[in-house]
Amino acid sequence: MRLGIADFCLLHTGATEAISLAGDWRFEIAGANSEQCPAALTQKIQLPGTIDDARLGPPNTNPPTLEGPWRLSDYAGPAWYQRDIDVPATWSDQRVTLFLERCRWVTTVWLDDKRIGSQDSLIAPLNAFWESKGFITPEAFRRFCNSTVPLLRMPKRTYTNAETLEATVQVAHYGAADLANTQPVWKITDAQGRETAAGKLQSLTVPTGKVTDLGAIKTSLANIKTPGKFTVTVSLEGTQYVNDWEIWVYPETSTPVPPADVLLCNTWIEAKAGLAAGKKVIFFPGVTNPAHSMAGSYLPVFWSPVWFPSQKPKTMGLLCDPKHPLFAQFPTEMHSNWQWYRLMQPSRVFILDDTPPDYRPLVQVIDNFERNHKLGVVFETRVGSGQLLVCGLNVMNPKKKDPATQQFLAGLYNYVDSANFKPTGEINSATLETIFAAAPEKPSESKR
Repeated sequence: MRLGIADFCLLHTGATEAISLAGDWRFEIAGANSEQCPAALTQKIQLPGTIDDARLGPPNTNPPTLEGPWRLSDYAGPAWYQRDIDVPATWSDQRVTLFLERCRWVTTVWLDDKRIGSQDSLIAPLNAFWESKGFITPEAFRRFCNSTVPLLRMPKRTYTNAETLEATVQVAHYGAADLANTQPVWKITDAQGRETAAGKLQSLTVPTGKVTDLGAIKTSLANIKTPGKFTVTVSLEGTQYVNDWEIWVYPETSTPVPPADVLLCNTWIEAKAGLAAGKKVIFFPGVTNPAHSMAGSYLPVFWSPVWFPSQKPKTMGLLCDPKHPLFAQFPTEMHSNWQWYRLMQPSRVFILDDTPPDYRPLVQVIDNFERNHKLGVVFETRVGSGQLLVCGLNVMNPKKKDPATQQFLAGLYNYVDSANFKPTGEINSATLETIFAAAPEKPSESKR
């Protein structure tokens, strides 16, 4: 049997019988011929492997740079891989699965010169054997991907306890029949599952084949006294259909006031003077060296910075320690979530590649694999006898007042004013000077 495909694979009928297809394959760059399987290929390639490994394809004429991986071969396009397989007679009339490692874009398979199907390389929660990859349970997935899905429309994700949560409840129902006498119910619970509010909407018959309004939630958040993440859950009573959404609620407070003995500044000259005097300094940089910082964003890179290089800033979210005292009044996971949105939109991220290998910022921004900078948006350090906290988050001049922004700023002030603010790492002055000193202006050309 002749098999023509585009990557390393495994052929099997079950857990106990398998044929490894690793090894020598025949190969040819397809060029214009990507629709008809060639009778025989003459070049050789070892799989698993790459065109670079096999020294196949046109050579890369571009010089190597430090901007990303450099490849010996500069070919990106269709290619043929082919080999012969002896299928055991015992496999007759059995289901046979062809397992492919992740290929770029589309893989098409021919068997004995007959095209049998294609598979793209999009990321999915299931592997090639329709088994879960483990990053979500089937029960959780069915909450938002099902024949019937409760929906919630709300204007925002962050609130103070002086506000009222108002949201429209809907259901997308595309099941086999209408749902008669349906009773929608809702509740709000804290991180420990304790109920803080609950209610029922008017029962009704939900027609199939459309999105139906179920009613509205309008509830005060005044009984929530401590900051935290809460879950709004909507379900159809007596059915399996349920869905949930996260919100964050913070105590209503006045505008945060910086501690009296802490220097607050937005220029590096002021920050250096305060540090030289042995002060605690909170620095919100107004000017930075663009070669050592970049605009920050809440949104992660789309798919790949290699294939979509024009997107910015091409970062991958946040990393922090939720148990750090900085977050005592700003509950968070170790990663970014919706309460970080207005803090990061916009923000300024600092390149900390020249800091010691074991140095970690308080809020680290994960860079993409192609660039792989060490990035920080909030970090602290000793500078001589002074103590410095740098914050590039959007907390001083947000375009719109946001409860999470106010809460984070209040927590930051309290942290720096407390005994917990004891930076252990030290970034040398030259590195700080490089990041925060404005880039020298280029001399203008004289006009003749």
